[in-house]
Amino acid sequence: DELVKHILPLLNKLNSEIVELSFVGSLISNENFYSTLLKEKIKNQFPKIKLITAEHPPEFGAILLAKKLYDLGTLR
Repeated sequence: DELVKHILPLLNKLNSEIVELSFVGSLISNENFYSTLLKEKIKNQFPKIKLITAEHPPEFGAILLAKKLYDLGTLR
């Protein structure tokens, strides 16, 4: 339930028709009781969300963010 609560602010901030969401971490990304329950709650409460498989590991996103901040001069 706590993870689902984080989705509404995300949707409000993105203001998009369809939002793609992927999970990282074995407890959520692998099929089990908790991941199934979470996915069902998301589908029922947020029909605008499309659950997808992550294209890259989380480290990839961290590198892209660091590069962006470096290019903006924030990390110098």
